[in-house]
Amino acid sequence: MKTFERDRGDRGREKTILVVDDDTITRRIAERNLRQDYAVYTCASGREALRLLPLIRPDLVLADLHMPEMNGLQLMEEIRALPDERLAQVSVVLMTSDVDTDNEVRGFDLGASDFIRKPLLSEVLSKRIGRVIRNDAERQNLSLQAHFDELTGLLNRRAATQLIDRHIQMGQGVLLMLDIDRFKSINDRLGHQTGDRALCAVAEVLRHFVRSGDIVGRLGGDEFVIFYCGFPERSRVSERCRDICEQAREALYRIIGEDFGEGIGLSIGISFAPEEGEDFESLYRGADEAMYRVKQSGRGSFGFYDRRYAAVGEGHVSELLSRMEESPGRGAFEVRYEDFLSICRFLRRTAERDESRLETQLVLFTVHEGAENTVLLESLMQGFGRLLGQTIRRGDVYVRYSDTQYMALLIGADRQRAEVAVGRVLCGRIPPLCELRCEYDTLVS
Repeated sequence: MKTFERDRGDRGREKTILVVDDDTITRRIAERNLRQDYAVYTCASGREALRLLPLIRPDLVLADLHMPEMNGLQLMEEIRALPDERLAQVSVVLMTSDVDTDNEVRGFDLGASDFIRKPLLSEVLSKRIGRVIRNDAERQNLSLQAHFDELTGLLNRRAATQLIDRHIQMGQGVLLMLDIDRFKSINDRLGHQTGDRALCAVAEVLRHFVRSGDIVGRLGGDEFVIFYCGFPERSRVSERCRDICEQAREALYRIIGEDFGEGIGLSIGISFAPEEGEDFESLYRGADEAMYRVKQSGRGSFGFYDRRYAAVGEGHVSELLSRMEESPGRGAFEVRYEDFLSICRFLRRTAERDESRLETQLVLFTVHEGAENTVLLESLMQGFGRLLGQTIRRGDVYVRYSDTQYMALLIGADRQRAEVAVGRVLCGRIPPLCELRCEYDTLVS
């Protein structure tokens, strides 16, 4: 008996089916009806099927329920226990002449895709196998959509962060946070279609700078991520980032034109695992902070995370803003200087990513003391701090900036409203011997 056969006229077909049945006639009927649409392999036992699975990697197994040595249900149990995840999840359709439904229930519990009655009817066999193949294709397509960014084809945020977390557990690595400089101006001046082309151009550049085991993804908006497995030397990372910045800038200007203006490119922040974080979130915070410093110092370059400049994370900022909303009373919220800086950075980053255009004013109050006594000066400053907290709005924040200065962040205020708020402060009960000077700066416009 020929125990392993392949229909030679079906080479190169996209989908492959393995037919498993100890009955020669049933195998030939199934092969004859399926070979017009699929590549068909056949074998006579469950043991043989298990040997063939890793060789032919079928898209579907069509197996008889009743076979000697290993029946269809036992074959399914063996398949589901395979270490190869792709093979373990292969679709299985069982053939049976039973009228008892107990075996069907057991089969569906094991994950059978369908049951087909014997003797096989050509039209029923083709329709049912075709339905299972189509359903599998739709599921695979949905799975791809769940893991990849639709615009660029890179991994999406969820898939990239999960893979990075897994790779970090295996050893050293380098995380790069990459952000397109002045991306909002590209969208505003040239339209979103050009903006999408710019995103795709950057994605294509990044693909050329990763190896097969590395991870590259789009986190959302104009923000990308790369994780290099290994790659511990800073000099090599610097060289790689320098090349990425250069090629990304060239790719962007090919799309927007050289007359667009300066400042278009990539800013990159870098953090190392495990020294600066043992999961994605901690590495992200470090690299994001490094990237922020690059943008503050001129954009279009790269920088390494430095703990000396580490700021409080955005998660802390969100918690801080929630506490402000829940705080009793109508006055402003006094914060530590580190928290004040974190809120400023958070608002700037949010505005740069176009998540919000909440106008915000920064006001510096300088108290010119009328006494040389430091004890009296401190009493004056404490009094002014209380006045400031009671006078500006709830939801605004302020901080003691120096021995003679307070700084306030007026969220959602333009210059005119800021002047009104300062006017309320000046109309308050300013401590005696105080002379007040105010300076304005627009944090977000």
